[in-house]
Amino acid sequence: MINRTLLIDIFIYLIAVYSVGIITFSYTGSLFKFLPDKGWGISKPIGLVAIGIVSWLVTSYEWVQFEKDLILVIVFSFLFISISLFLIREKQIARYMINLFIFGRPLSSKIKSLQQLSIKRIFDAHKKTVRNILIVDFVFLALFLCTAVLKGFDPSITGTEKPMDFMMLNSVVGSGSNPPEDSWFSGMSVSYYYFGYWIMACMALLSGIVTSVSYNLSIALIVGISGSVMFSFVIALALRDGKKFYASLFVGFLGCYFLLLSSNLSVVWVLLDMCSCVSDTVFDWYAGTDYQHISITNNMRPTDHWWWWNSTRVINTYSPDGVGLDYTIQEFPFFSVLLGDLHPHLMGMPFILTSFVLTYSVYLNVKNSKGFLDSKILVFVALLGIFIAVIGFINYWDLAVTVCCVLVFTFGIWIRSNVSVILLVRKFLLPLLGILISSFLMFSGFYFFSSQNQIGTPPILPVLRGTRFIHFLTVWGIFLVPVVFFLSQQTYKLLKRKIWNYRYLMISGVISLAPVFLKFFLIRLFSHEFGELSGFEPFPFTILILSLMSLFSLYLFLIHMKRRSDSAVSFTFGLCFVGVYLIMIAETFYVNDMFGNRMNTVFKFYFQAWLLLSLVSAVIVSELIININMTKKVIFTISGLIILTTIYFPIASIGSKLEPAGNFTLDGLGYLSESNHNEKQVVDYISQHKVKGEKMVESYGGSYTDHGRISSSTGVPTVLGWVFHEIQWRGSDILVTERMGDVDMIYRTKNVDELIGLLYEYEISIIVLGPREKKLYPGFDTKIFDMIGTRIFENSEYVLFRVGDFVSES
Repeated sequence: MINRTLLIDIFIYLIAVYSVGIITFSYTGSLFKFLPDKGWGISKPIGLVAIGIVSWLVTSYEWVQFEKDLILVIVFSFLFISISLFLIREKQIARYMINLFIFGRPLSSKIKSLQQLSIKRIFDAHKKTVRNILIVDFVFLALFLCTAVLKGFDPSITGTEKPMDFMMLNSVVGSGSNPPEDSWFSGMSVSYYYFGYWIMACMALLSGIVTSVSYNLSIALIVGISGSVMFSFVIALALRDGKKFYASLFVGFLGCYFLLLSSNLSVVWVLLDMCSCVSDTVFDWYAGTDYQHISITNNMRPTDHWWWWNSTRVINTYSPDGVGLDYTIQEFPFFSVLLGDLHPHLMGMPFILTSFVLTYSVYLNVKNSKGFLDSKILVFVALLGIFIAVIGFINYWDLAVTVCCVLVFTFGIWIRSNVSVILLVRKFLLPLLGILISSFLMFSGFYFFSSQNQIGTPPILPVLRGTRFIHFLTVWGIFLVPVVFFLSQQTYKLLKRKIWNYRYLMISGVISLAPVFLKFFLIRLFSHEFGELSGFEPFPFTILILSLMSLFSLYLFLIHMKRRSDSAVSFTFGLCFVGVYLIMIAETFYVNDMFGNRMNTVFKFYFQAWLLLSLVSAVIVSELIININMTKKVIFTISGLIILTTIYFPIASIGSKLEPAGNFTLDGLGYLSESNHNEKQVVDYISQHKVKGEKMVESYGGSYTDHGRISSSTGVPTVLGWVFHEIQWRGSDILVTERMGDVDMIYRTKNVDELIGLLYEYEISIIVLGPREKKLYPGFDTKIFDMIGTRIFENSEYVLFRVGDFVSES
């Protein structure tokens, strides 16, 4: 049953979101005229970034604390500026309002009402724009509410990395400082890309909703904004050259489906397994080892609660004895939303999509401008530069897709402009580079001081065992059919018209094959470093397909740029190349991180490629709709069947994930009331009585466990939380190992002076004694804590000691 408080929370949160969007739209409406909604879809992400940047900058100089009052001041400042600019533009309205407020009536007989002057005029002059705004906003609201309902039946912030994400959100909200203090490493700042959490914290503070609820509303916000940006941009690219409006709406919704609802083709193997129409030999060949079959129920979905998890663990190569040699992760947006981790790769999604719109804005305006230094172009370049720096702050890995896009389209702009390299550098690259450097310097507190190096030496290593083609087809099959057909069709058209350029073909070939040849060169040059190369394929079929796709997408992009063809089509080819090239890079090299394999590289690059290919595939469908012939009908039929097949995954996986569903709530800590009522009492007590700046100590433990849950749920920092995650973030285990020993000593020592020294060193004011501490330290004695502290809370399982006064006196 949905309670009234929950509906009020959703309503207040939406008011906060719309306030940001409306205020920002007063700025963006005049900039993004090429978008059918005049920038309404991207107003929310731009507004969120603006609030995040201003609040981050003013708190980085320790002028003010990061709190609700600051966010309100920023929002009202933006509102005041937007109203002032509007009145400056609309002088007639300004005169009317001044006369009305001062004299009680308008002095001009020509002006009868403000409604005549503004509202009616706006609707009459911008009927299509208003219609498009309403449609785009319907997409946002529908996706937001649907995701909120989904999270309402599965709100628990437990399992996988949810506790870590919740800890980050509470660290930002609770510390009030910049950089925020790490709630799992007290006294030290967060050593992780945290700006996504900062933005979501801004919305939590602006709306006044507790973090245990805003955590789930943040996921709904990400989905809603991502869908509205995708929809707005797709119809902008599709609604041109006389294309029908309803056809554009169709591809807009299709883009949202590709991005947010579709799955990879692992669902085909699930359906084949359920039907028992394929032999075990085929399944074992597909898996590369003994295939793990599933059981089904009468409602035609697997009974295994986590069967849908395997959809993101497709790619692997196994040794003869069944040991995985190439474990990877291939998450796609719907899976990430269903899983419920508020992770940087998910939070970055709407901002990456917005960066595509900004890139297109630069590209489109440079095309229509006589010179590179047009003031409007510089505004777009500045926005793009800021967004690139912000995207890296949200998720380091996402710099790959944004930087690749900038490089590709800068090259394309040079081809199109037909100017000398010197002129390009002086009039475009130098301003762009200056803005990028300034943007990164703006976040220098993070990029150069807060973040830690988590990459080994050498930073990049070649992939020895690439993806088997059947696995590649399973992961990317939903996009391969439209993309491969469109590239083939467009290439054939050029050949038929005898439009060929060997120079561009050579450039495309060199760039496309560069990762492959560089990989082979390094492997042969340093073969002694890689040991046994058994299973190494010199040129696997997957690489061949990717090479051809990247070659022809880049070639078509360059040809269309040179011929000054349709901007949307040429832009689509550029995005297609970047998407395919990211997959190519993940198949040839990987970042040498702490995991020692390409798991994380594939995870991050594949997710970025999914965003690109979702957009590209939707635009391709809009192109294929024109002059449908028999070949296109076949392609539409195949693509339609694939899309219909992937619909099964969200329907079945939601049913499995939500079963058994409890009460509808968005409170991510509500599960504790039933599963661990005593711990919930502790969390509530600390949350209600905590003092800003105080610290605590509780048991530490391994990742994905319940250790550190009290600190992550309250935002009160503990000495140490998840051990491996802290080692990963800080790039070393030295400090972590030291803290492990100190926490052990706090709970084990019988020496009062030694205990006081440790409490003083870490500025601990609260000591937690609960089931986890009792299990890890069975020999502890509460008498020593009673000697130096006061019991401030106690139930059947937990005792909280406050020692702040004693420690401060000592």
